[in-house]
Amino acid sequence: YAMKLKQEIRTRTGIVASAGIAPNKFLAKLASDLEKPDGLTIIEEDRVQEVLSPLPVSKIWGVGKKSNQVLAEMGIVRIGQLLQADYRQLERRLGNSMARQLYNLSRGIDDRPVAPREPARSIGSEITFPEDIQGQEAAEQVLLELSVKVGWRLRQAGVRAKTVHIKVRKHDFTTFSRQKQLVEMSGFDNDIYRAARELFRELGIFYGIRLMGVSASGFDAHEEMSLFAADNAKQERLYDAIDSINKRFGSLGITRANLLR
Repeated sequence: YAMKLKQEIRTRTGIVASAGIAPNKFLAKLASDLEKPDGLTIIEEDRVQEVLSPLPVSKIWGVGKKSNQVLAEMGIVRIGQLLQADYRQLERRLGNSMARQLYNLSRGIDDRPVAPREPARSIGSEITFPEDIQGQEAAEQVLLELSVKVGWRLRQAGVRAKTVHIKVRKHDFTTFSRQKQLVEMSGFDNDIYRAARELFRELGIFYGIRLMGVSASGFDAHEEMSLFAADNAKQERLYDAIDSINKRFGSLGITRANLLR
């Protein structure tokens, strides 16, 4: 599963990621840090102390600069040394809460639950160019490509958005952002692109563009009954067909002619 997750991150973002597998949250996070940037580390239950003992105490969650200095003054620089430390002295120097945390984590004890993150508040895509984009036509083609990606991600997440955002960064790193409310919530590429293109034309920056981004938000906004329900139903069927083809054959299974240039 970890290998599959690492590959999915690389495929979607082009970025490598490290993964850790262990009996609890603290140890899994620790494991993910041991072989960065592209590692996969497993800490089995019977090897917990073997892995922990030689590591610096700064690897323990919550040990910052000050507490690290206090521990060093006590002659404790490795996690293994905490096993022999006087608990009452730890309490006096660092307080009851920190002493209890050090006692537990140095022994690989962590009962904190793994809680899912809050749902994403926005879904987007952006690209930085190796050479600055020059010209409105070229820039709007990129906007279309980004809008298609955002629409796809919205539909895969099973949500519709109310607000479309664009980001444009120039060669001197000056960054502009604009947003627009859609008439009705949508997860359709065309709706996202039309809003993004309108914002881009209003911004009026067509040359010397280093980065462009499109995102959508407002998933929880109240969606009123559409006056164009029949038209939306047709679009739903169209995009369902497109998404089914692309799931089977990849992102270019079916696409717009403009994006083939």
